[in-house]
Amino acid sequence: MNDPSTTSLAGTRRILIVDDDLDVATTIAELLREVGFDTQVAPTGKAALEKARTFCPQVALLDIELPDLDGYELARRLRLDGTAAGDTTFIAMTGYSERSYRDRSRAAGFAQHLVKPLEISSLMSAVTGRLCERP
Repeated sequence: MNDPSTTSLAGTRRILIVDDDLDVATTIAELLREVGFDTQVAPTGKAALEKARTFCPQVALLDIELPDLDGYELARRLRLDGTAAGDTTFIAMTGYSERSYRDRSRAAGFAQHLVKPLEISSLMSAVTGRLCERP
């Protein structure tokens, strides 16, 4: 899976994957590591806040339905406490594709709204900033 279009940005991007389904989170992390991204996984919003303090993600893939904080609140807190750089890209991951969820993601400042199960091409495009469709 060495795609030159992704490896040019890989290695320069730290990606935090937050999902309470650890199988999903670790699979995404491994896939992104294969093309050279630096990844960390957190199963809850609180764990993500802790990891972000030292990891300083450039991209945050956030599940919207977490057991402690929802993805919207997590993104808000990451922005407020300064652990997410001003240029951090927030990407929502959820099983909900309805317009109201997409609108809420946009209003919360997410650059993308990806629907699970994720398509690999959409995931790669989103983390490299090449996805034209907005939430």
